[in-house]
Amino acid sequence: MATNSSRLPGSLDPLLLSNDRPSPGQASSISKVIETLTHDLSNIDASIACLKTEVARLETTKSTLQHDVERYSSLLSSVRQLPPEIIRVVMLACFDEDDFDQDQVKNLSLVSRQWYQVAVSTPRLWSSYTIDTEGLDKESVSSVIHKASTHLSKAASLPLHLRYTVDCGGPDSTHALDYIHSLSPQLRVLHIDLISETQDDVAGEFNATLTRLFRPPTIWPVLHTLSLIMHTDQGYFDDSLTGIFPLPTQSFPALKVAELDLVGESLSPRAVRELQSWGMPWAQLSRLFIGPCAVCSPSDVVGILRESTSLEECYIDVPGYNDSYWGVYSTDAHITLPKVTKFTLKAEDEWMAAGILNHLTLPSLRRYHHDLYMGYDFEVPNPEHPDPGESPAWQAANAILHPIIELFTRSGCSATLETLDLNLASGLKALARLWSEKPE
Repeated sequence: MATNSSRLPGSLDPLLLSNDRPSPGQASSISKVIETLTHDLSNIDASIACLKTEVARLETTKSTLQHDVERYSSLLSSVRQLPPEIIRVVMLACFDEDDFDQDQVKNLSLVSRQWYQVAVSTPRLWSSYTIDTEGLDKESVSSVIHKASTHLSKAASLPLHLRYTVDCGGPDSTHALDYIHSLSPQLRVLHIDLISETQDDVAGEFNATLTRLFRPPTIWPVLHTLSLIMHTDQGYFDDSLTGIFPLPTQSFPALKVAELDLVGESLSPRAVRELQSWGMPWAQLSRLFIGPCAVCSPSDVVGILRESTSLEECYIDVPGYNDSYWGVYSTDAHITLPKVTKFTLKAEDEWMAAGILNHLTLPSLRRYHHDLYMGYDFEVPNPEHPDPGESPAWQAANAILHPIIELFTRSGCSATLETLDLNLASGLKALARLWSEKPE
């Protein structure tokens, strides 16, 4: 843009190089110069504003065009060329039926209308669901059941995976239990979470749940996995299993996996013995998870294993400690579990662990995990001790390691054992020093 700067008087230039006071004539000329420059500056600012407005308009137009290009280019995307049968394969690959999360299929079906149509026509994607009634009133529970029914109805006749979470201090769970009971012909996996802050509530709800849910003469023809998980912080879980409604063994012809777990709780000796009187089809189970079991005798645990002759995987958690089992090894009643390939034993009391291991023969064992999480440490023997083998530390180390070695020897599995995991960190902090100081 042209300005009037070229017509400014040159006589003012020397004045800029000095500190002299302008004459009245020069002052008048200077005022005119300032006025002219200010006018030109205003014109330039106006032009810049116009250019900025135009640039903003162009940027908006560019963004719109880019969006349109992307939108219309998506019409030629290779994803749109996928036939429904391939989309179905992708969906099934992304679906985890053991997650019990109904949002999985929701996320997949929101990709496009075609994906939604494919999802709706794929029953397996609708075969897993979580019913959570914790903290809900009766009206809300009814709404939850209605949503579950709508969702699972799309699974057609496929086996179902269901997780049920119930607040023991909440509303009557009859509606939810009756609905789950109505699904008995299709349920393959049933996971029940009982949540309570008091032991009495857990006991009562556990009994009421089993009584209502597994009432005869109903048959659960495809039930493969049954998990009963109780969440509470109230010490031992004892009377809840006394006089409990017996599980009808004949009702579970396909049951292979059983899990009984207590979060923040332990099974007392009486409760463990009560487990043996359940109608659980122990002999047909391939996987068994029990514990934590509080202070109890090895025979309480072994009594359950004695009936579980088809086990392939076993997890036992016995955190209790009892001086009455110190050094006690019963070897007159060995149990052979011919199919067990994976065995996990968690124990705080090394003598309890030994009492269990000394009963077992596991000829097919491939993976063994032993977790000792006692809260005490062992003394390190004095190197000058006349007979280090008599020290408490050596006796403790022998009590831990000897039964494991004997189990492997008796089972004849040393050559085929693939994994041996010994977690002794909590109780044997001095183990490294113990072994390093052992006399030759």
